[in-house]
Amino acid sequence: MTASPIPAALLRGVRRHLDAPQAEIVAIQRQPLPGGLSGGHLASWRLRLRKAGAVSALTLVYKHGDVAAGEFMKGASQREALTYAALADRIPLALPTVVAVHAAAGEIWMLPFPPAKPATHWRAAWDEGDVRAVIADLATLHAAFWNQAETPETWPWLLQPTLADARRLLQDGRAGLERIWEEALFDDSLTPERTARLLVLARDPAPLLDALHAGPMTLLHGDAGFQNVAIAQGGCLRIWHDWQLAAWGPPRWTGRPSSIPGPIPRPHRPSPSGPASPASGDGWSKRPMCIGASFGRGTRSS
Repeated sequence: MTASPIPAALLRGVRRHLDAPQAEIVAIQRQPLPGGLSGGHLASWRLRLRKAGAVSALTLVYKHGDVAAGEFMKGASQREALTYAALADRIPLALPTVVAVHAAAGEIWMLPFPPAKPATHWRAAWDEGDVRAVIADLATLHAAFWNQAETPETWPWLLQPTLADARRLLQDGRAGLERIWEEALFDDSLTPERTARLLVLARDPAPLLDALHAGPMTLLHGDAGFQNVAIAQGGCLRIWHDWQLAAWGPPRWTGRPSSIPGPIPRPHRPSPSGPASPASGDGWSKRPMCIGASFGRGTRSS
């Protein structure tokens, strides 16, 4: 247990979540959790609550980003907190149930996820139906914000990897690739061949940027890999989390996971007015026996 001050943002969020304006947090028990590969850390917070004279408990997952270096992750923890606070009710995907955020500090408190299929950065226990459903989710997300010119002005904290943030990201990435090449710091992902190709792009990015700018812009998850989609309830539920790299940019920016089991389905081709959303009965977004599968959405927090 801890006697440290109760975070004000957490108390406000818990009261709103419980719909109990007078609820109090009596004590907090913290337990570190594995994870935090992006530079932050995770912990389980077990709250002891007092509400209307009764004592109860609530377990939350606490996420705090503390990235100290690297242009790509600069401001990432604050960006994720702001995404949940400001965009949760507009993102048409299942998100973590966020109880509270402290955006300035990059702190997030959310309900634990249900048991999900194993996944890492490079591999996941997904089947072809999971892959199709994830691609359909991305199409739905991109369609919801397709060419909405006001998006970067309304939410200026979104990453703009091909526009406002392109120069600093390119400088940082180029320096990293040069070091990998010079010191032969290769691995299964950044092989010598792939590093050489990336260096060509990093040294002369104009052709790539021109091609990306030729199309529409939309809201991007920014890191749509295996590790950031929790697939639960037999594939009926996909929780999209880790929005640290949420961005405004071209849909092609969303990379394909590096190791997908089975063939890659071709997504629907966008029409001039916007991307066609997969039909609800075509097998992309729904599966048999998935009726009633649901999960909470992120929540606003003052």
